[in-house]
Amino acid sequence: MIQSLLLDIAIIQTIMAQLKKLVTTLILLMCISTVGGCVNGSQISNPPSTTTPPMTTQFYAGYFTVSDEPILNKTVDLSFNLETIDNAPGTTIHFYLPPAVQLVNGNSTWTGDIGKGEKIVKTISVVVKEEGDWRINVGVENSQYKGLNRFFYCYLNSYKTTGSLRDKPTILPEPPTPATKIQ
Repeated sequence: MIQSLLLDIAIIQTIMAQLKKLVTTLILLMCISTVGGCVNGSQISNPPSTTTPPMTTQFYAGYFTVSDEPILNKTVDLSFNLETIDNAPGTTIHFYLPPAVQLVNGNSTWTGDIGKGEKIVKTISVVVKEEGDWRINVGVENSQYKGLNRFFYCYLNSYKTTGSLRDKPTILPEPPTPATKIQ
């Protein structure tokens, strides 16, 4: 009797764990469909671009540009454009590149003072070595607003014959496989 009860408890715990995963997956899919824009098949319907829409935080407005299509193994200039909403002394801007995107020229870190409303552009040359959507992060922090660091990001979509700069990934991740029924 106790053994059967323990087995029933173990089965219930397994089912609860699978339900938790399923609910988490459903919430994630709802968030993606709400925030991710229009979906057409497995692709987000954003036309290819060389500029991302501006992202604004409390202290900064920033966007990315690329000199040309970031086709696989082609060197392009990736620029981060930043405007401050207030004075930003001791500002540090740092590009964080994934392993598939290699720095060819330029410095991935810059530090300096930026005045209120001043616009600056920091450019690096990169080459994409593997096909896919690659997220580029740029961190911005300054001495006036310690602890209020901001990150901006874009995606380099790179293939053998085409490439683009986007503010969202081109291909949505595949949802996890459904849980299997326990007999």
